[in-house]
Amino acid sequence: MFNRILAVGFWLLLLAGASRALASDTKINLIFSIEQSFPNSPVQNMDFQSLERTFSDVSSLRKHWNVYALFGCSQRDKDKLYHALSISKRVDVPFFLDVWTTDTKFQPNAINDAASSPYSKQYGECMDIASLRILKVAFGAHFAGIRLHEVSASNLSVQIYLNGEDWFPRKSWMYPKDGYYSRSRLEKYFLFAYQENMILSFSDPYWIAGGNYYLRKPFVKQTQIEDDLYYFLKKYPGVLVPFYANNEPLKQGSDPLMNRISDWSKVIPSRIIDSKIGFGLSDQAWLCDRVRVPEDKCDPKYLAYWSESAIYSGAKWIQFEPYWYFFKYPRPGKAYSSFTDVSGTGGFTENATVIIRRMESALGRNLNR
Repeated sequence: MFNRILAVGFWLLLLAGASRALASDTKINLIFSIEQSFPNSPVQNMDFQSLERTFSDVSSLRKHWNVYALFGCSQRDKDKLYHALSISKRVDVPFFLDVWTTDTKFQPNAINDAASSPYSKQYGECMDIASLRILKVAFGAHFAGIRLHEVSASNLSVQIYLNGEDWFPRKSWMYPKDGYYSRSRLEKYFLFAYQENMILSFSDPYWIAGGNYYLRKPFVKQTQIEDDLYYFLKKYPGVLVPFYANNEPLKQGSDPLMNRISDWSKVIPSRIIDSKIGFGLSDQAWLCDRVRVPEDKCDPKYLAYWSESAIYSGAKWIQFEPYWYFFKYPRPGKAYSSFTDVSGTGGFTENATVIIRRMESALGRNLNR
């Protein structure tokens, strides 16, 4: 299906109308990660019945929130992705795609290689721009945005490695020799989002204002990344939504899971925040890496605290991951066929229910201030 769409020709691009994927100013926007191109994801296993259940639960939140789905796009068989996106469109849940992401950096083996084939594995790109444009034609306004995921974090690891320190020996084989970040790569995604009237989410745990010692080293070029974001915000207005990702490894203190919860919004440079579309929080169960607790065991009260902080800080966007923490799907490494909760597969987990209830209470309190 996807290949047939590519074959019809680029003249369709000239006929495609687009509208800015801006949500109502009166509602906070929630983005739920649905899958990440992993071999045992619902998309890779074509479990479209469970995806219907996922979308049904997400759609049930529309009374108080604008809702979006987030998909990976590194699938080798793009028809699987196309079918999943078609369901998303049919049930009227707009979606984002993870287009520049650390999730392409999987270990090579027969299972992973059979499932995933990113456009540029070393540089973290899942698709080329031409393919993204074709998807925009096919799905129109339902293809609402793209995410650039942990660009600064990946660039930091690569630059530290290239300058003599190997933090992640098992991953260094995939580090590009000319560095990870590229101004031209960043601009092509800004240009795509601007031309197609979409949102560009730039989500990262690392910002200069966070005070990380290594980020301030000139060869890391974090200052350049933030300067470039500001430059492209001005050149391509109405596109950028910066996110703070709370998987930053802040392990000090009596309760590391609460580190930075009171000031995370100030870490995002104010100069790159467009007041009309705002800023966001990426609320992740990976937060529990700070205390060496597996993400699937992370106490939901902490993610609820963080989401509440986003509401109180004036954030217009909250994104959640990983998908198996919020929805009834198997954790990576577990065979899909062994996931026994067939009747409820795809629905909200108890973790998600706890967090959403707390958020709705916080939303009510915030509106009554």
